[in-house]
Amino acid sequence: MATIETNDGSFFNISNKFLQDCRVLYMMTEDSTGIVPLPTINTNVFLNILNFSENGRLLNYNTVREVIIAADYLNYTDLIEHCAEYIAKYIIKGKTVKEIREYFVA
Repeated sequence: MATIETNDGSFFNISNKFLQDCRVLYMMTEDSTGIVPLPTINTNVFLNILNFSENGRLLNYNTVREVIIAADYLNYTDLIEHCAEYIAKYIIKGKTVKEIREYFVA
């Protein structure tokens, strides 16, 4: 069990199972006896990540771009693959290169 603090000041007690899914968090908590800060992840994105860990789906696909960036930071492979599949199926399918670039740069 570990306590995580998001960049907007929310705290979460997370399970060892979740730590095993997120290799970076596992390593960060292994060397820590206190609260582990996540300076690049806000509460909304972290809630999506926790929900995926527990239920295998995201709460809010409107934040998929932020979630995949956070999943990459946390080295959460299953979530990265899930987001990439969603992006390929629903976001970039049928779009021009310019539209795709705009989505990811915005």
